[in-house]
Amino acid sequence: MEDRVLRANPEFTRIFGYAPEEAIGTPINELIAPEELRSEAEEYTRRIINGELLNTETIRRRKDGKRVHVSLLAVPISVPGGGQIAEYAIYRDITERRRAEEALRRSEGYLAEAQRLTRSGSWAWNVRTQDVFWSQEMFRIFDYEPGQFRPTMSHFLERVHPEDRPLVERRANGVGSKKRGRL
Repeated sequence: MEDRVLRANPEFTRIFGYAPEEAIGTPINELIAPEELRSEAEEYTRRIINGELLNTETIRRRKDGKRVHVSLLAVPISVPGGGQIAEYAIYRDITERRRAEEALRRSEGYLAEAQRLTRSGSWAWNVRTQDVFWSQEMFRIFDYEPGQFRPTMSHFLERVHPEDRPLVERRANGVGSKKRGRL
């Protein structure tokens, strides 16, 4: 209950760079919480001491000073008649996942900007579920307000020129039936 490390497994050592003998006995927030996130770390500790389960993502500091994105799952440990005696925390390094998410956001931003500048849109159709996905620019091209509704094939077909609609419908039905195993 003093927020000191009682035990550290090999994964803790891999993520944070501290050997168990370096970590044991040290307050966890002093050990791995960056100074700018110390109040956040102390708030998490307070919540766990008050019996809350904690499941969050945050940034912690390695022994060498580098920052690491982590998933933190912490639970209070209680014994019957003795109340809460400790907390159990699991840290998972999610740095690579966060980098991949950031790269994806950047890529999506570039694509959205390119579509805006060229007045072109993109869409996808899951023939199995019939879900249709439109880019923001696709909504604008079809003169719909982005985000006001979930697009369907009917919305798409409403905007196809009447002379082209039969061909587009036949092609769409052909794709849909082939995907479902009917030829």
